[in-house]
Amino acid sequence: MRHGIEQELQIVNSANFELCAGHVDDLAQAVRPRADSLNVFADFGRDFYDTQLEYWIGIFDSPFQLRDMLRVFRREVAEKARDMGLRVMACGVNPLITTKRPGEVFGEHHHVGVRTAREAINLHNLLRLFIPELIAFSANSPFYAGKREPFESYRLHRSAHCRCPPHLTQRDMMKLRWCSHSFSGVPERMWDVTPFAKGGRCTVEVRLFDAQPRCERSMAIAAVLQALAAKLITDEVDLDALVDPQSAWMDELKRNREEAIRSGIRSRLSLSTRPVLPLVDDMPAIEALNELQAWLYDELDIFGDDGESAVIDIVESEICLCEEERDSRDHCDATEYAGEMVRLTMEAE
Repeated sequence: MRHGIEQELQIVNSANFELCAGHVDDLAQAVRPRADSLNVFADFGRDFYDTQLEYWIGIFDSPFQLRDMLRVFRREVAEKARDMGLRVMACGVNPLITTKRPGEVFGEHHHVGVRTAREAINLHNLLRLFIPELIAFSANSPFYAGKREPFESYRLHRSAHCRCPPHLTQRDMMKLRWCSHSFSGVPERMWDVTPFAKGGRCTVEVRLFDAQPRCERSMAIAAVLQALAAKLITDEVDLDALVDPQSAWMDELKRNREEAIRSGIRSRLSLSTRPVLPLVDDMPAIEALNELQAWLYDELDIFGDDGESAVIDIVESEICLCEEERDSRDHCDATEYAGEMVRLTMEAE
């Protein structure tokens, strides 16, 4: 299963970790030779705001390859930033932001490669069922402008870049165009999950994640997405069950999504009417993640290990770490949190 990733890193000053504009182009130029030396597909540049260094890395055949390349480029970016007297941070929003520009948020986009447009549509329809768990697994932006917000992903709460995606049919794939406005009146790239078929390459992009400071967490997310894609080719997923469910399920999905944005790993999710992997009503998000991992055990296990840790063990460890991170956030302020996010990002663990 092929996989690519985009991450939007914050460029911050070394004194107080606030966003620092005007350095993205120089930093991107300094890092590019590393990609050339490794002969891998990677590029670096600014996103919409001049405080965002975005890099695109791919395409990888395993979660371990993705993690290792993330570490290489993260450390390269960190080194060049230090040389310029700067720091980098991976987090959904800057905890100490002083500007009030609504689009200044920082995400992580995963691209799952598939073989055909039909597979892209099917994977889109499957992944959208697990949006609440995926948000709970990745939410890390609870501070904004120096204050603790009542959201674990303040980025998703305030961002127009993600919305709950609709069910799609195979006929809909003909209507999807890169960065165009869709037949439904919603820009496709504003969906949490979006299938594409550009230039004959079929992919499904998942955009709902806050930028992750830990490369291991990004790897775990990639592994879960790839495992869900692999699950489609087993006989355990009835494609007929992915047909647009009743409105009761869509209402439940939207409520669960909002609950995950608000409470993250501590959210309580109602998943009893989900058409695939239904669970008991009102379940803690971490238990739902554990159930998802158990459901995907064979697909995760097949990725193997790197001589130290198996993919399945890394996913389990990262799920457990979510609770520790949540507890830690309850006992720090925005400045402390910003410092910790910078440390984790710069160390590229």
